[in-house]
Amino acid sequence: MKEKPLYWKFLLLIALVLPLLVYVTAIELYGVNTPYKDDFALKGFLTQFNKADSWSIKWQLILSQHHENRLIFAHLLTLLFSFSKKVVQYKALMWVGNVLLIGVVGLYARFFKKNIISRLYLLPIPWLLFALTHYDNTFHALASIEVYGGLFFSLWAFLALWNNQLIRLSVALVLAICTSVYGFVALLVIAFMLLVKKSWMHLLAVLWLGAMLGWLYFTGYENPWKGNVGDLSLTQGILALMGSYVDTTLNAFVTNRLMFVLLAGGVVAALTLFCIIKNIPFDMQTLSFDFPRRWPVFILCVIGFIIGIAVLTIRHPANQDMATLLGSKYKIYSAVLVASLYGWSINNFAPQYRNVILGCFMPFCMFIYGHSWLGNMGLLNHRYKHTAMGLLANSSDETLAGVDPEVKQSVGKLLGESLKNKPTLPLQEARVRNKTIVVKGRAKFAFSSLHPDDGIYLLAKSKKKLYIFPLKKSQEESQPEEHFEGEIPTEALQEGAYKLGLYVVQENEKQIFNTGETIRVEHN
Repeated sequence: MKEKPLYWKFLLLIALVLPLLVYVTAIELYGVNTPYKDDFALKGFLTQFNKADSWSIKWQLILSQHHENRLIFAHLLTLLFSFSKKVVQYKALMWVGNVLLIGVVGLYARFFKKNIISRLYLLPIPWLLFALTHYDNTFHALASIEVYGGLFFSLWAFLALWNNQLIRLSVALVLAICTSVYGFVALLVIAFMLLVKKSWMHLLAVLWLGAMLGWLYFTGYENPWKGNVGDLSLTQGILALMGSYVDTTLNAFVTNRLMFVLLAGGVVAALTLFCIIKNIPFDMQTLSFDFPRRWPVFILCVIGFIIGIAVLTIRHPANQDMATLLGSKYKIYSAVLVASLYGWSINNFAPQYRNVILGCFMPFCMFIYGHSWLGNMGLLNHRYKHTAMGLLANSSDETLAGVDPEVKQSVGKLLGESLKNKPTLPLQEARVRNKTIVVKGRAKFAFSSLHPDDGIYLLAKSKKKLYIFPLKKSQEESQPEEHFEGEIPTEALQEGAYKLGLYVVQENEKQIFNTGETIRVEHN
């Protein structure tokens, strides 16, 4: 084979590294060391861990649950990074999650190397995987660890299965389950593959490992919060999750883009079905399984993993709506599915067709990357600078201390006597349920869930503290702009009684409304 010229190798290296460099630069520039949504659970964990007077209680806290997830890996990292400063280092956790996402590309490179495929055909995968995804990578530490970490360890386990490396398989499964509930999906997929292969000893070892981890997972299990059950069918949910990779940062309402996403998901579903049928090693004459040497176990495991996640997500008691499935948390699973199908096609089609596949796939991946990048830069640059989220500056108690003076002055003036007056915007619901503050309401103003200068936030004020949390737009199809809701872990607040207000930001206009509601936070 003719040696490629040096400049060709240099250009290939630049094309592979460029999306990675832009990605990590964005994390460094826009990543924030502040809690966001579920991240408050980590702060509550650290506070309770430091107060615990026995190691048995500390160990129970490490194993403690947040909604449906056991966060052992995230808890251990929290303790590691907060050892000296005694506060949660959210940005450090985000970096760990994103490094694990970068490691996913390394796993695909190992897959390509195993099949003796040129590195040229690896080119589209970084562009597809490193499309910036709203907030999971730069704002949401817990989601970064759970999603990217669980994905990396699960794919590592699939690669170890393909290479018949039982020890690596066991280690990867343990880490996957200790990182995300989706690790159990990976375990079931692997157990099924071993059953089909009739690898009885390996199957028994994996089942024993799963039983031990399941016992650990359900020890002291608390029922997760049960949200509003959505009206998505299982087919709609799977197709939406499969097609979410093309739905990058579209501002239209879900109803206007639904058909587009279902169409894209349908194409991926058809390719997935073709891949599965093409590679089932079943001999009709002998009615037995015969495994070819090049059977793509890694690819089929990834396909089963993504479909399993879709089923679990849609059928979970806290059922997800269409907007959630199109969000950043699930885009990465959709992108991995597409990358796997691409890798399978490059591996299985005749060599003369590989350049054609690459030529069609590469521009598509660059479009997804560029569209996502352009759509998110304004959001990443302004979200924590021009809204009340600036109040959650890097401090240990999330109070008004040490925040942007302009924001502090604005809120201070607006607050004034507002919470002492008669209600100006009553809430439909405000109560503490299952260690969560549940808030729902309606308003006459409209706001965008993704725009940096439009939003609605909950104010919780006691005699000494003022907390502020972002609320989200409800997915009410009749009048989506008038409904808002939020769930805030009580761990994020100190004990006491709090008056509730609403802080509304619409471009340059800021208003505070009194809700007339008071709640009491108590810690067991």
